[in-house]
Amino acid sequence: VKQNHTARVALSYIDQDGFKLGRWVGSRRYEHKKGKLDSKRTSQLESVKGWVWNPDEADFKYGLEKLKEYVKTNRHTLVPHRYVSDDDFNLGTWVASRRTEYRKKIIRKKYVKELELIEGWVWDASKK
Repeated sequence: VKQNHTARVALSYIDQDGFKLGRWVGSRRYEHKKGKLDSKRTSQLESVKGWVWNPDEADFKYGLEKLKEYVKTNRHTLVPHRYVSDDDFNLGTWVASRRTEYRKKIIRKKYVKELELIEGWVWDASKK
């Protein structure tokens, strides 16, 4: 975290000493998900700044909040594909990706529900 300014570690990441940190982090998340990570280790990991148990879920929530901010300001959900928020978040790409996942039927049902709660949300932006 100190070196890379993030607790997000790519699964393939190996540190300068050859330690497979990405795999180690993935294993801890898996153990936690299965209820097999003891409370001491859980607390230690949760004390790391920026730690999340489910990066995909955290990314979705972040994108959803950015979309809500955009809608509040612009009063529509038709985010231009190249739109980037003030904090350099590629919201246009994020929105396009959710719509693509929906068309391909690979988006999580709970994500569908959360997006559909946003006033004006459409899955096919070309029909709006």
